[in-house]
Amino acid sequence: MAFVKAVREKVYLKALLTGASGSGKSQSALELAMGIAKKCGSGIAYIGTEGDRDKLYAQYKSKHGDYNFEYDLLQLEDPFTTDKYIAAINEALDADYKVIIIDGLSAEWKWLNDTHDKMPGNSFTNWGKLKPKHRQLIDKILTSPAHILCCARGKDEWLMEEKNGKQVPKKVGLGSQTDKDISYEMMLSLQLDQDTHIAHADKDNTGLWDENRYSVICAKDGEALYDWCENGTVPSPKPPKIQKNVDSAEEDLSSIKKEIISTCVTLGGQKNEELMTVLKEYAPSGNPNAIKSADKAKECLEKIKAIKPIA
Repeated sequence: MAFVKAVREKVYLKALLTGASGSGKSQSALELAMGIAKKCGSGIAYIGTEGDRDKLYAQYKSKHGDYNFEYDLLQLEDPFTTDKYIAAINEALDADYKVIIIDGLSAEWKWLNDTHDKMPGNSFTNWGKLKPKHRQLIDKILTSPAHILCCARGKDEWLMEEKNGKQVPKKVGLGSQTDKDISYEMMLSLQLDQDTHIAHADKDNTGLWDENRYSVICAKDGEALYDWCENGTVPSPKPPKIQKNVDSAEEDLSSIKKEIISTCVTLGGQKNEELMTVLKEYAPSGNPNAIKSADKAKECLEKIKAIKPIA
């Protein structure tokens, strides 16, 4: 283990778009995706949860440029389980898409909450069982070799604002209907206004959406984000993880324990004080079955083989 000089590497964009209903999340995600896809030469994989609304923007002409939205759709069906999202992302990666839209994450969060509400027992314990499942999805998004744009519904609330001298209600999306820490996970988190569709960042690692920037999203923004992602060296290949064969390791440990027990019988068992002293170094109870490590079991076996049987 040692410190090494940090080098800026190329990355894949992970972004979140949040807003009240009608704020333009889907269209804004498509604008960004079109810009990124143009630069990287990929098609757009659209993972939808909104039924017929998932198709509303197909071949739709953008208001911000001379291009139509083109994307390939995979629609998830209720129940919107975490596993379905992960399978859909894998499907997109296997088909070599480099731009993925998930519209939206809120359906998975609702499924988790509905599942939690139906579980008997302690609420806190039950969440402890469900959150790792949700974590799998977040990790899949963050580690996938693709630019992923996620939409999430805002927590709709109504506020009164003055317009033309009158107080009128306005719906705003305060926060996301998903994990409260989701913004921390993303490189870019944008909040969209319902009336104007203007985006403002509440988290920005890219430096393209500073605290003073309020603007409507267009494909040019996607192009700029892609350029930012590409501004670095090619990441070094990570060494493959050596996964231990659990079944094989368990079989190995079991086999060694059987040999230890057989040797103990030959040596006189509990009547042999020297034997019991050695056994308790590895299992305080003196029972070989309590040894948890194959390496420790092998070490124990070698030691007891050197012990003489009692007369």
